[in-house]
Amino acid sequence: MLREPSVKLVTNHLEQAFANDDRHLSKKFSLNPLDSSETFSRSNLKISIVAIARDATDAVVKTLESLVQQTFAHWEAIVIFDNSCDHLEQILIGFAERDSRIILVNQSQTSISVARNLGAELAQHDWLLFIDAGDWLFPEHLEKLTEQIIAAPESDLVFCNWALFTAEGEQRDGLAYNVAKFYDLQASLSNCMRVCHQFPLNACLVKKTVFQEVGGFAIELATCEDWDLWQRIIARAGICWTSVNLILAGCLLKPKRVFLDSQQLLIDGLRIITRGYKNNSQLQESDSNSAKGSSLREIADAQFYWTGYCVGIAIALNQDYLSLLSHLTTQENFAALSINFEPIFLDRAIVNGIRDAAYTNSEDFLALWHCLQPKIVQFFQKLTQYSGILFKTDPRIKSIEMLILEHILPIRPITLTQFHAIDCDITQPILDLTIPLKSEILNCRVKLEKKVLGNINLPVFEGQVSGLVLADAIANRYVWQILDCFFKQNIYSKLSIKQTESGIVVKRGNCILAENLTPGPNLRKQISEKITWKVFLQELWGLTDSKHSNLSPISTPTAQVLTINNREWLIVEVSEDLTDIAVTQNTLQTVIQVGGVSIGVMTIKVEDEVLTTTKLRTEIVTQAGFELARAAVREGLLGKSFTGELSLRERLSEAAREKRNLTPQQLIANTALPNTGSLLNQTLSPKQKTVIFGYRQAQPIGTSASRWTMLPTSIINELTDCTKLLGESAIEIGDAQQPPRQVLYSPDLIVPQAFARRSTAGSNFQHKNNSHASGYTYNLPILMYHHVSPHTPDEPNQWHLSSQLFEQQLHYLRNQGFYSVTLEDWRKSIVTRQPLPGKAIIITFDDGYQNFFTYAWPLLKKYGFSAIVFLIIDDIGSQIEDTCYMGWSEIKHLLKQGVEFGSHSLNHPSFTDISYVEVVRQGTQSRAILSKELGISVDAFAYPYGHYNSLVGQLVGSCGYIFGLQVGCKHSTWQDSFLGLFRIEIDNKDTLQRFIWKIKSSNLM
Repeated sequence: MLREPSVKLVTNHLEQAFANDDRHLSKKFSLNPLDSSETFSRSNLKISIVAIARDATDAVVKTLESLVQQTFAHWEAIVIFDNSCDHLEQILIGFAERDSRIILVNQSQTSISVARNLGAELAQHDWLLFIDAGDWLFPEHLEKLTEQIIAAPESDLVFCNWALFTAEGEQRDGLAYNVAKFYDLQASLSNCMRVCHQFPLNACLVKKTVFQEVGGFAIELATCEDWDLWQRIIARAGICWTSVNLILAGCLLKPKRVFLDSQQLLIDGLRIITRGYKNNSQLQESDSNSAKGSSLREIADAQFYWTGYCVGIAIALNQDYLSLLSHLTTQENFAALSINFEPIFLDRAIVNGIRDAAYTNSEDFLALWHCLQPKIVQFFQKLTQYSGILFKTDPRIKSIEMLILEHILPIRPITLTQFHAIDCDITQPILDLTIPLKSEILNCRVKLEKKVLGNINLPVFEGQVSGLVLADAIANRYVWQILDCFFKQNIYSKLSIKQTESGIVVKRGNCILAENLTPGPNLRKQISEKITWKVFLQELWGLTDSKHSNLSPISTPTAQVLTINNREWLIVEVSEDLTDIAVTQNTLQTVIQVGGVSIGVMTIKVEDEVLTTTKLRTEIVTQAGFELARAAVREGLLGKSFTGELSLRERLSEAAREKRNLTPQQLIANTALPNTGSLLNQTLSPKQKTVIFGYRQAQPIGTSASRWTMLPTSIINELTDCTKLLGESAIEIGDAQQPPRQVLYSPDLIVPQAFARRSTAGSNFQHKNNSHASGYTYNLPILMYHHVSPHTPDEPNQWHLSSQLFEQQLHYLRNQGFYSVTLEDWRKSIVTRQPLPGKAIIITFDDGYQNFFTYAWPLLKKYGFSAIVFLIIDDIGSQIEDTCYMGWSEIKHLLKQGVEFGSHSLNHPSFTDISYVEVVRQGTQSRAILSKELGISVDAFAYPYGHYNSLVGQLVGSCGYIFGLQVGCKHSTWQDSFLGLFRIEIDNKDTLQRFIWKIKSSNLM
């Protein structure tokens, strides 16, 4: 029940704020967790809400209605308003009469910050929430957040997820920041900036004492005052926060007039960044990394991001955007900042600024984009003049258009400058596509009927994208979502789900799929994560009950051993029943097929001249892993309706029979293993010349070797030469007198003659056995170095470490129990979801400098570590001014001692700035040269400058690399793509203390 209406109109004088208010006499409750004399419960936890109401009466009504509808009752709302609008005052009085918890404060002609600070002073309770007109709280907002405070009484602030809405009520992309440990955010100030800038006031409850200690809102700022407050709170040493993983706050997408002065927005933002990123002696250094300041890269990323954001706003609102650069150039160390920042941050910032200032429907935005693009080109040209660094406009526009397609989602089909965007319903046939010739990239929005799964980008060569490549990319990216949808329609409704004392149990027949699940709103997600792989294996093998080893066959077994070049080969279709296989050799080359399509070759060791069914099935699951699921989706589900009686296994068996009944093209039949190349038989025309590169040997199934790829015809001679150099396979189909219409890499084409045994490692380095070490590595630090030398270079070079500092770092690593692992070790950990034992680490060096041979390697050996060195092919054995590079003799000597080698390209261009044809040329030729010279399979590539995106990663994989390494201030995790593994940069500003922080900044359990 609400109390009797009581309207309180309060002036600016605090002396009158609590006059005649009996609540002022009530005891205030302390939230100090050290005070055990108080009972901490919801009944004595109260919230003070500070709301600002200046105009826009409909928005004010929406905000106040959301307050009175809260399921948590113990709150007061101090509404600061301007009585210049009579209609607004009457609305507010009406709310105050309805609910006595609403207190009205008349304050005219003051800034937002002054008004909010006044509201905080008037607040009677220990927790504050700020809200603006137009924003709102979901009904359970205060209830859920106060429950979290009670659960974690040591918290200083608690926040929830939020969603953005247009004025018409359309929800836009939700934003959420649920950081498991506040230290992670506190330690990375670039993350801090992005969070604080976007973080809405109404998504957070903060202790009043914390708000007061940081000084409240900064009244000297005309804009960005929210961002400034959160940054100062986050930078405060010892702060403790918690979160609620629910969308409980609604935020109105602000109208264009909010951004009337983009220059002021830029000036205030740069001021906040400078204040937040410099050394702060007032903070407790022992508790807060913020006190130490930030690296040049973090400062550069932040300042360039904010400049780009304001430029995007100015461009969208037709304001003077070029003059904004003058404010950036006045920043301290601008020249150094220009060198250190990442261009992708600027691209994202411009898109976010345009989106926030000019958010509109897709049709209108398309027309708007053609007006905006020339301005963006002009901006980058001006930035080149200011910074002295060449910003190529084509890569920047490509990057920006990709972000626009992903986040603004225009209608499809549509053609932008470099993108052609389409919709693809995966239940319909996926065919070859003809793309407008000016387009370099296909952006495919993948749908399952009406549900959008996401976007895939593929390179376009010669105006074509193969349906085989597109289907493979879709299956690779969305395998689990697609399987989950199929099983939901065909299997999940038949499962038994029961509540037990220990939790929820999910069974299929007599087989327990999952147990000890927690009831709640995320139960569906828990079930899906726990059982999808198990259900898939049951469907694949035709086993629906773990107590049975087999069921009635759905097809006649056809597997037989073939002897080719004195080696035994077995081709196994997984949708057919398996039988024991008699063999005469102790190893068997086994081709795995799913739905009649080969996914790779594995070697199986055989004992007693019999390969049992159980052994064969185990080896297939172990060595093929999740690639079985990807191929099953591609061959059994894509292009077909999900309805019907056929199981996944029956769909695959039917697909295999269809392909086996095709008449093989003569050249494929003469070159490849029987029944391989079946998709090529089905889709390629003999009238159009196609060059096909076959399955790469010595690479695990489930890596880039299993991905279908299109390659550029313009460098076909170079590609063919590299293939011959590596002893790999290539065939031509069609009229030999015609130029090739397309070039494909096909894992389905297995050429046995190409499988001469080749070494995949030249190393005799013995990795330390840490199987009994304490703890496990779930997040792997991969360190990136360049120079190590006792000599100080004449020209300052942040990548030049002294031998003394490098040895200190190695000494620390050894004493802490770290040991070297390989990229292959980490791949197996990712695939099996099994952490590496103990404290694993990978140490890498870029460029191949002579000082690695002279100084770094002896120290690495001394402390028991190995390394991977990434070589620039054109620089091997050369001397450029005072910089010397290792020659082949040093490289081969190090190879024998245990050093691994990878490619760093031919001549070190940025792979996000060059053409896709040049990416393939650089990647293919450098791999071929290294592999031939070293006599090993070179499987790792380090992106020059660390510049990477998903398209570049795909192309590097198409060149034959398994691993690609980018740069980022984070550890590599199980969520990383093999072709996008993160490395941590180590430079000469990394003191031992900062080095230790970088090593420890991710979980090691």
